[in-house]
Amino acid sequence: MSLLTAEANSDHAVRWFRDQAIDNLMASPWTMTEIASALALKRRTGALDHELHDIALDAAKALIAALRDVTVTPQHFAAAADRFVNAPPAGLRAGDALHLAIAVERGAALATLDRQLGDAAATAGLVVPQILPT
Repeated sequence: MSLLTAEANSDHAVRWFRDQAIDNLMASPWTMTEIASALALKRRTGALDHELHDIALDAAKALIAALRDVTVTPQHFAAAADRFVNAPPAGLRAGDALHLAIAVERGAALATLDRQLGDAAATAGLVVPQILPT
């Protein structure tokens, strides 16, 4: 969300994103669902007006279209539930667990500003890029 809307860490997220080779970045179709949900929540709570919501949603669609698409399989859902939702210590939300299961299967780094997801990714052996300054 920090790439699409004004948030406390937006400057850091944008700087990190600009330093990446777009060909190295990927997203699953689930990413757009989560972004749409987060933007809708911001609109419902008044954090975004209708116009800014639509601008951010269009930007999200363009961003996701520019990234490599990752196919989500039933095995990803099973791994998300078994390894990252039900098994300690992760206890992740379903969406985060799915992102993590996909990244693990791909052997991909997982970029996130969410500390719990980042910790779970590191525990799973993934590289978690440093987006925020230390």
